[in-house]
Amino acid sequence: MYARCVSNIRKLQVGFKSFMSQAQPSRGRGNGRGRGPTRGNVRGRGGFHSSQRENLPRDRKILGGLLPIEDSLRVSTTADTDPVTIEDLHYIGSYNWMDKQKPTILVPGSPPEWIDPSPPFFVPVDEGILYVNQNAFRMPKAPLQPLVLCVDEVTPEFDWSSVDFVTDRSNLRKFIRLISRTRKSTKPWRIDTQLAPGKKGTILLNRWERRDREMAGGASRGFAFEKHTTRVVDGCEGSSSHHRVVCYSLGELELVVRFEVDACLPASSASVVTKFGLTVKKGGMRAPDPSAVVELTTTGSAGRNADWKELHPQLYLSGTSHHFLALHQNRTFNNVQKRTLSTLNDAHGNETGENLGRLAAILVSVKELVGKYGSDGRISLVFDGKDREAVKVYQRANKGSCLPNELLRRFA
Repeated sequence: MYARCVSNIRKLQVGFKSFMSQAQPSRGRGNGRGRGPTRGNVRGRGGFHSSQRENLPRDRKILGGLLPIEDSLRVSTTADTDPVTIEDLHYIGSYNWMDKQKPTILVPGSPPEWIDPSPPFFVPVDEGILYVNQNAFRMPKAPLQPLVLCVDEVTPEFDWSSVDFVTDRSNLRKFIRLISRTRKSTKPWRIDTQLAPGKKGTILLNRWERRDREMAGGASRGFAFEKHTTRVVDGCEGSSSHHRVVCYSLGELELVVRFEVDACLPASSASVVTKFGLTVKKGGMRAPDPSAVVELTTTGSAGRNADWKELHPQLYLSGTSHHFLALHQNRTFNNVQKRTLSTLNDAHGNETGENLGRLAAILVSVKELVGKYGSDGRISLVFDGKDREAVKVYQRANKGSCLPNELLRRFA
């Protein structure tokens, strides 16, 4: 099994090497590691307990490198739309980022397994450097590249020319927050786009964040919680995060969506059998079954009422089957509330369905808008945090591509 894992690591290093002249990252000096930013008092991602502080870059300016053009994306938060459901969701790839100086992914990899500790248990606050957007940090010129390469390994027969959008779940959630009737406000955001070649007119959506890493702060304890409640799957040692790629239909659109996975349920006891006096245990690196994928969130006991209008679309847009909400008081976790996506669908499916209808309509408009500027256009969408019915449109001064030309040809 170890030899198999090493073989897979080497294979993907070679894949990256062939494009490194276009996608060499600007490296930091530390061992930044983890899974995401602090989210107020609620936290669902982790970080790395760094041995030393590091001078991180200043935040990027949201309009940095953008040129204004006379165009806008009109958005309606009041128009009635038919509810839409996600159809034919299926897994097509996954990978773990490895803690190496040279960008390396392990395919298919696996998230850590949930070990189900019995409360109460103590968890310290997070310390060190956390990843906000690890894909962009490790591959700043082509964050979507590992998405495509992992699908090459897991589902080599996948037809990229049939896809309307390739995106991170984060971008879809930004649109959802914008169009939700029950959400009073949303923070400014930016999404960089590109039209891929081909008759389908596939749109690539690059996630943009003000920073790719940040220092842990406040009372967040998401990473420490994950470390206490999960174990690394055999064969995935030395990895820092797990990313999963799914494909599904949203209305008339075909989407490929990448998202990060916190944990998975352990393999069933059926994976251990005894035959003729010998115990046989199935193990090693694996991509978990869709029904085993888990999203972890921690919150203080005072925040017992989670924002399910925010969390349900997050789970639904990726087909994440389980949500574990861990409640703590004075750093001691006393309760872990476990919910399934199916039960959350019963409670929140109607509102999410209406928002998905509006999301599908926005994506159609985005496709028309970006397509208008052709494959040489480099269009960015910017929401200023104020006017929710007009997303501003800019042209990027840098004409760099979201993907190397060899990978772009997959969409033709």
